[in-house]
Amino acid sequence: MADTPIIMFAGQDKGVKNMSVDRHYDIVAAIETGDASLARTTSREHMDTAAANLVA
Repeated sequence: MADTPIIMFAGQDKGVKNMSVDRHYDIVAAIETGDASLARTTSREHMDTAAANLVA
């Protein structure tokens, strides 16, 4: 149970909303720049926001 992703406990509505395509555009755009640091930072910020949304 400790390895179960938090999204499984957030409920279907929050989980689906959190996986929307719109939430991932910034990550794709950052990767497309070829700037690894920007892509890394954008991904981390995305995951932090996703976690916060799921436990809110």
